[in-house]
Amino acid sequence: MTPRATDGVLPKSDYIRVPLFCSGLLAGLVYILIEFGCALVYAGAGHLLGQGSVSLRRQRWLDGVSGSAMVGLAGWLALAKRQT
Repeated sequence: MTPRATDGVLPKSDYIRVPLFCSGLLAGLVYILIEFGCALVYAGAGHLLGQGSVSLRRQRWLDGVSGSAMVGLAGWLALAKRQT
């Protein structure tokens, strides 16, 4: 039997099969860890801004970076292909 282009590199018996529950749980845990890290950065930046230890120039730079990130994300979402 000749291999087809759709066949995998490894035989099917060598694939690691993970139950859907475990993969969903792992994805959820990764998401929570990323969200926690972002919250820590956000809280730390807010703390520094609240103390006044950040110069006005640095504060405007941070505002520009965050605004550009939001506009970039909005553009990315607007141009993304929708699944039908």
